[in-house]
Amino acid sequence: MKAGDKPERGKASIGAELIIPVAGLLFAVYYLTSIWNIRWEAQVNGLFHSTILLILVAAFLIKTFGRLARGEVDLRLGSKLGTPRLLWQRLGLIVITSVFVLALPWLGFTLSTFLFMVATLAFFGIRSPMKLAGIPLCVAAGGYVLFILALNARFPHGPIEDLLAAIF
Repeated sequence: MKAGDKPERGKASIGAELIIPVAGLLFAVYYLTSIWNIRWEAQVNGLFHSTILLILVAAFLIKTFGRLARGEVDLRLGSKLGTPRLLWQRLGLIVITSVFVLALPWLGFTLSTFLFMVATLAFFGIRSPMKLAGIPLCVAAGGYVLFILALNARFPHGPIEDLLAAIF
């Protein structure tokens, strides 16, 4: 038994089990608020999938809070989050991803993706200039070709997309 997982009073610590459902709930709400300017087919698809996700999260939360009300569980995180180093890496990745999402409308898909990849690789200790430039360049270029050129996806356009549109 790991410290913090199951105290002597018999209650299981389930706080960590709420992280993914709460993140799913936040994602569904964000997605529902962001789909109103896209084609109706995508709106219907997004509404359907978000509704299913919201129903599943609601069912999970009702069950979880029922167990909490009966005194079977508590909301402590226990040791499920891993070591302190792993926790900081996870939090760092959340911060990098949040900055990516916030920068996307201004920098555009391609440049945001490139910078996201550079920041992520650097954060996780990659120091080789070739890897720090090459991997993000390939991912961003591949994303541009697949999503912007081939699929004509409605990702935000920034300086890179504008420049490439002028060239092509």
